[in-house]
Amino acid sequence: MAITTGLIGLMGAGRSTLLDLVSGGSAFAAERTGRFTARAALVIPPDPKLDWLTEFYAARKSVLPEFTYLDYDAVGLGEGGGREAEWLNALQPVDVLAAVLPVFLDEGAADSVARRLAEVSADLVVADLAVVENRLERLANDLKRAPRVEWPAVESEREVLAGLRATLEDGTHLRALEWDEARRTLVRSFGFMTMKPMVVVLNTGEDEAAGWAVECDRVRELWPFPGTGVMACSATIEAEAGELGEDGDETLGAFGIEGAAGARLAEAVVEAAGLIPIYTGSESEARAWLVDRGTTALDFAGKIHTDIARGFIRAEVIPLDSLAAAGSEAEARRRGQIRSEGKEHVLEAEDVVNVLFSR
Repeated sequence: MAITTGLIGLMGAGRSTLLDLVSGGSAFAAERTGRFTARAALVIPPDPKLDWLTEFYAARKSVLPEFTYLDYDAVGLGEGGGREAEWLNALQPVDVLAAVLPVFLDEGAADSVARRLAEVSADLVVADLAVVENRLERLANDLKRAPRVEWPAVESEREVLAGLRATLEDGTHLRALEWDEARRTLVRSFGFMTMKPMVVVLNTGEDEAAGWAVECDRVRELWPFPGTGVMACSATIEAEAGELGEDGDETLGAFGIEGAAGARLAEAVVEAAGLIPIYTGSESEARAWLVDRGTTALDFAGKIHTDIARGFIRAEVIPLDSLAAAGSEAEARRRGQIRSEGKEHVLEAEDVVNVLFSR
């Protein structure tokens, strides 16, 4: 599964530096959309648990989830007008947004995070309001020309959009609303920015790393919308340290910075998108999958292959930690830890699953 994340933020927020940091300097030129040229990076963070599973099954290969990051050059939030609208429109297809906040520019100001979050929120709300207003204007014109038989459908859409307009005018993101499938289908094509999962990236100075946990908790309080992930970094110092090899690790350790930025960002993307890791393993392949929270055994079978879902018999499920503690499948079965589950069983994070099916 490849997840595409679009980077947004003010000019000078550190988006390009972050892209180079998480990609190890391997970002590449991507497509050109309108007036803007994109740079992209494909990142495959390591997973020690998959490494263990690969060794456990003596698998011939292992497969990890891929993360694609996209950044459009020479444009940013706060520009207003056609340029910003065109840029955000180009980002509609991405799965997740990552808002890079240039906290390092504020020199430790107490209101830095709150102010930067408010800036991002306002721009995204304004962008969605413009989409709603344009659509409502078109619907008003359509209503004048439409046959009477089509009026109920047009009026129904107008009612939904008028409600969205009221929500946005209050400064509330559309993700905060409760959506039934019919309403979600109606607005899916609009690509609303405030409906997308959001990762908030705090780009701080290196001296602020010790306070990252506190600042990340503050973001979750100030940005209470569903589908939010948070990550902190010091993009410049981490990028510079990355060029120093083992000496760089010591430098980062001195600042209290642990873990690769690419892995930390991927973790935040997974959190925002509401995904969980599921594992499969055999002699031929060990694989880490990312699936929606609430995925059933049958849903997962279909993700592997439609034929497997069609012939689903049952799923054998064991938490990865339990498998590791048992040391072998035979011992796990002796302990009764490998469970046989039906189609409707909801999988949990880090389950190891073997789907049995008829051919």
